[in-house]
Amino acid sequence: MASFLTIRSESALVPIRVLIGGIIVSHGVTHFSNGIASFGEFFLSKGISHGVMVAWIVSIIEIVGGISFVFGKFAKPLGLYFFFELLLGSYWIHWQSGKFIVEAGKNGIEYSILLIVSFLVVALSKSSWK
Repeated sequence: MASFLTIRSESALVPIRVLIGGIIVSHGVTHFSNGIASFGEFFLSKGISHGVMVAWIVSIIEIVGGISFVFGKFAKPLGLYFFFELLLGSYWIHWQSGKFIVEAGKNGIEYSILLIVSFLVVALSKSSWK
């Protein structure tokens, strides 16, 4: 009975990988639907030159990389990339808004922390994903 309830760690991470990969894909798509130029302006406001080009690159990596991540292709390096991307984004955007999404009405850091840790767990897992 105990073996029936036991899930190999790699199998246990599949739903997490698929879920957070799908979330990052939708995050990338949102950049396009909200206007890539405004996303580029955000990067410029943070002192990053060529903001629109960076916005395109980040958005494409989120969409294409997220789909690849869902299917377990390049999951470890993409997990690390998304870990650092979301860590930086959380610092820039969510940190000053408080801990909770509902705190002060929006943009708290709790959801971001959950995604950040989830990407790190997948990236550091002992799995056959490359």
